[in-house]
Amino acid sequence: LGETTVANHKSSVKRAKQEKVRRMTNKMKTAKARTAVKSLREAIAKGDKATATTLLTKAQSLLAKLAKSP
Repeated sequence: LGETTVANHKSSVKRAKQEKVRRMTNKMKTAKARTAVKSLREAIAKGDKATATTLLTKAQSLLAKLAKSP
């Protein structure tokens, strides 16, 4: 419960490092995408078409990158 295991081989140490970096990257990308979608929804609710159009493009881009990442 809550214990971390220490890698015993070079390859498992490397794998642990890679997983940590990927986890943080995915967390950051997910947060950015969620914020972009939230901003888009707020712009749509306000009826600001110009801003919504710009934010839609940005949100689509971030979601596509998030889906593409390993």
